[in-house]
Amino acid sequence: MAGVLIERAGFLASLEGLLGEALDGSGRLVFLGGEAGVGKTTLAAALADAAAVPVRRGSCDNVTTAEALGPILDALPELIAAVDDEAGVSRLRLFRNVRGALSGSPMLLLLEDVHWADEATLDILRYLGRRLAGVRLMILATFRSEEVSRDHPLTVVMGDLAGLSGVVRMQLPPLTATGVRQLLDAAGSALDADAIFQRTGGNPFYLTEVLAAGAEQVPATVRDAVLARVARLSQAGRDAAAAASVLGRRAEVGFLAAVSGQPLTAVGECLDRGVLVADGDAVGFRHDLARPPRSPRPALPVSARTARPRSSSGWRCGITCRPTGSGPCFSSSYRTSAT
Repeated sequence: MAGVLIERAGFLASLEGLLGEALDGSGRLVFLGGEAGVGKTTLAAALADAAAVPVRRGSCDNVTTAEALGPILDALPELIAAVDDEAGVSRLRLFRNVRGALSGSPMLLLLEDVHWADEATLDILRYLGRRLAGVRLMILATFRSEEVSRDHPLTVVMGDLAGLSGVVRMQLPPLTATGVRQLLDAAGSALDADAIFQRTGGNPFYLTEVLAAGAEQVPATVRDAVLARVARLSQAGRDAAAAASVLGRRAEVGFLAAVSGQPLTAVGECLDRGVLVADGDAVGFRHDLARPPRSPRPALPVSARTARPRSSSGWRCGITCRPTGSGPCFSSSYRTSAT
């Protein structure tokens, strides 16, 4: 299925248009968000392939403590000596020099996974976002929406730059059921498109892995990706996710908190990190493959295992459950429409 780009033509056209504007002297900074596996890297690669200017690439990771300006120096290693020489000087002077290097010739700069970026990189994005006029530069910075909570440093940066003419935010959605059917057709697969859409939620990574492994089992790659997402939660959040996995596709918020033996804030953490999604007064997993693998006998807190219904409508617990939309704890971090 190499080269197949489904339900992304509009996004690619928008990015190509922004790149054209940048090359005309109106620099652009684009934040491209979306859940892990939704195709941000694929879209960025398609833009790079279509670009008629030099493309530089840098990326962030969570393997080690982030190095100052790490992704910038990955993309522009010729700046390493200059940055080292200016250690201890004012950050503003350093940023001016970096901007000068970036504006020397037309360029597309791809920065991936900036939700893991160091403070200096986020600061320079803020600096450059306010100084794009007259620069033939487009910066495309990708991030995982589920990793960026309301108080995340990247949220602050994007908020500071909101409304500036040269700064654009795009949100890449999963594929629709129609897109899933097109992908299956392109792969020559006879699998049931509706069933696969239900299992994967239209996530392209999950889709391709299911196609490679067959529909009878959850591929190890998908299982590992789900476990990695859950592992980044606090212990309370992991308990809430484990309880949700046992309870099924959807569960009322207060009921889930009672079963997990954790406070409502643990459920809120799962929502903020994209492990769970809100559905009215209930929460659940976005799709079947997003559910963490369950052991035959899940280890739940003693309080949850011994709880007994007080009546047909409630559990014997002292939790007061707010409706889903009554506070920030139960709302998604982002609802930005695709541009």
